[in-house]
Amino acid sequence: MTGTLYQQYQKSMIWLKSKLDVRYDIKGEGGKPRKELCEIPETAFKETIINSLAHRDY
Repeated sequence: MTGTLYQQYQKSMIWLKSKLDVRYDIKGEGGKPRKELCEIPETAFKETIINSLAHRDY
């Protein structure tokens, strides 16, 4: 990944999301949008990516 730290974070999140299975929670109440549920919570990825960027050896 290249670019600023924020760009690297964004590219990493996009790449990880493309590799995961997603299921949809559809409740059918009043036309509310469906919920996308990743097989691993997104907060786990955020913490991991930010931690790895912060501790990179430049």
